[in-house]
Amino acid sequence: MTELKLPAAQLLTLLARMERSGVDTEALLEERGIAREDLAESMRPLPLAHFTTLAGHAEDLTGDPLFAMRAAYYTEGDEFVWARFALGALPTVGDLLETFADFAGKVVCPVRIEMRPHADGAELTLTALSGRADELARYVEFSVGLAFSSIRAGLTRPVNPRKVLLKHAPRAPKSAYEEMLGAGVQFGAGRDAVHFPQRVLDLPLSRPNPTLARLSLEALLKEAARFAPESRDFSTIVLGVLQQADSHQAWTVNAVADLLEISPRTMQHRLRQGGASFQQMADMVRREKAGLLLDKGTSQAEIAYLLGYADEGSLRKAFQRWYGIPPGKRTQAS
Repeated sequence: MTELKLPAAQLLTLLARMERSGVDTEALLEERGIAREDLAESMRPLPLAHFTTLAGHAEDLTGDPLFAMRAAYYTEGDEFVWARFALGALPTVGDLLETFADFAGKVVCPVRIEMRPHADGAELTLTALSGRADELARYVEFSVGLAFSSIRAGLTRPVNPRKVLLKHAPRAPKSAYEEMLGAGVQFGAGRDAVHFPQRVLDLPLSRPNPTLARLSLEALLKEAARFAPESRDFSTIVLGVLQQADSHQAWTVNAVADLLEISPRTMQHRLRQGGASFQQMADMVRREKAGLLLDKGTSQAEIAYLLGYADEGSLRKAFQRWYGIPPGKRTQAS
């Protein structure tokens, strides 16, 4: 499996809070073999393992298991200056979150972030691409913190989402999460998501400036494009095709390869070059879609057909493997 990476700016955000907390970051960087010059370009991809190790040190030294989330939530440094300009100059909170998710999908990140319509509002969903559960739990929390920090870039007051859903177990008392995020938090949920009501999405930002937003975002994307490896781009393309799959036949290797106008063997080879697997990617997308379709009240028979399973029994076995519960209990669990 390919090594997960994240933008240098995110590592700098973590380091900035560590330094404000009195942690000797130079010693830690030297121990990890991280050169300061590697951090000079904000979109340069760096190993997620660097982030995980440094966050773990910070948690141990400060006694705060939510150190990474706080680092993102309260970031005030220059590491995201262009992002703050771009997001803070948009018209509304909804526009800001849509742009945040869109930009996150264009840079090297361990999770895919999307805005999706939901009852009376929308959900910011975070889907881990692959990797160890403990690494990704910390990074998902960090990403949630970044979303809230982005909102703070355009509003002079905090906003309260309707609820926060996290798949992992709490890493601190539940009250610590809820105090920071201003909403109820459900752990062990079927997905990682933040639900914002429409009244929050419609809030106007304090300094709208469409021209500044466009120019700032263009500057960010131009820098990010310099560091986008071809292998990751191809995995993202295949993932996008699977996300659009809407028929029983669309989930096979041959069907996806046909859409991309390449041979199945070539597609599998290019995915392996990037450390990806077609079956793992299809399984991840099926898991996500199965949960969303069940939440919408779609029958198990129809879900099994739409996701390319031979029958409902195959879907139930997959669902039990994904969530540890049968599909019938999904609605009660979420």
